[in-house]
Amino acid sequence: MTLKDAALAYHELMKYRYSFLLGRKGKTETLVLSFPKESFHHLAGLHKRDIMRVKNKKYALEIILDGEDITKGDFSKAQIDRWNCLCRLKTIIETNSFVFRLLKQQLPGSKIHAEYVLTDQTVLYFVKTGEPVSVFTAREDQLVNVNHSIRLTTLKIERENLETGLIESIFVSDSYKEY
Repeated sequence: MTLKDAALAYHELMKYRYSFLLGRKGKTETLVLSFPKESFHHLAGLHKRDIMRVKNKKYALEIILDGEDITKGDFSKAQIDRWNCLCRLKTIIETNSFVFRLLKQQLPGSKIHAEYVLTDQTVLYFVKTGEPVSVFTAREDQLVNVNHSIRLTTLKIERENLETGLIESIFVSDSYKEY
């Protein structure tokens, strides 16, 4: 996957807002995910490179989508991994992956501050106040640590198209009961 592929995948996500109804021990909570364009800069690992054209978070996504090639030079395997994860993010969100609430808003052994982490047991996707914080392929120790966090049951996932206002249920658990 390329940086442009990651930008296209993220741009597709920006069209939607996802609402997760999550449950644990008879209590429910709602997680709403949105995708501001400024978040792409960090998710794609552009903060780790000193590239003048994409230093401004506000315009980095647009510059890449407009076809400007900023990938001249060496990008690390970690940055390329982030691009691959961004390309998989919609699938992770829409296929009822595991959702964990982080204790003390931090994964043990990590400096990332977030409220939730979604995972397909390969990729970790961190969320704080409903917006993406980080995404990457997890190491084995990180998967062990995330499994020590509070696992929530996904009862329902709805996707709202921000352009049309159309809301559709994309997942409903067998244990979901509408009251």
